[in-house]
Amino acid sequence: MTELPCLSGKDGQVVIAVAARPGAKRVGVQGLHGPALKLAVRAQAQKGKANAELVALLAELLGVPPSAVTLHRGASARVKQFKVEGLTLAAVEAALSSALAELGAG
Repeated sequence: MTELPCLSGKDGQVVIAVAARPGAKRVGVQGLHGPALKLAVRAQAQKGKANAELVALLAELLGVPPSAVTLHRGASARVKQFKVEGLTLAAVEAALSSALAELGAG
């Protein structure tokens, strides 16, 4: 069982709940927002631009190619679900925990 409320699924298919913050000046992880990981991107929420940046940001955080991250649910919602393939739940949790820990240290 994971310690992060934003994660669910099983090894090989992990789902991350993301609270999107489009149009932000600073890109990156901004903490947790309820049961979701709060991510900020520069793109505006129009024509899928912010969703594409969220995919790229998650891929970078997890060290996987963007093709391993897909929007699973909530294309036009503020809280979305992204599916990550090819990583264990523990690996995803470790990467996101590290990114969250950097917030506290920064």
